[in-house]
Amino acid sequence: MSVKKAFSYGALAGVGLAILLMLLDWIRPFPPLMNAYLERATFRFCPLFVMGFSSDFHTWSAVVAVTILGNAVLYGVFGVFLSLVYRAVRWGAQQVPH
Repeated sequence: MSVKKAFSYGALAGVGLAILLMLLDWIRPFPPLMNAYLERATFRFCPLFVMGFSSDFHTWSAVVAVTILGNAVLYGVFGVFLSLVYRAVRWGAQQVPH
């Protein structure tokens, strides 16, 4: 898999995850205990969402934009990392004599 494709897939997964978790955090469709777990998952999988509680962000749209773009870059880089590890393992397996 190419580096561009790995970054694109990782970024797409990150954006989807950010949108899903923020939407569920905003709607809160579950009982209170489940919503607490959902909120904890949002902070864990969307680390830039925490910045929304600082005094620097005054609008919800800024928090959403930073969270989505941050997740896209974070998960895109993670996708590239996984792709490079896969390439290295595959290359190493080809070098072993049979």
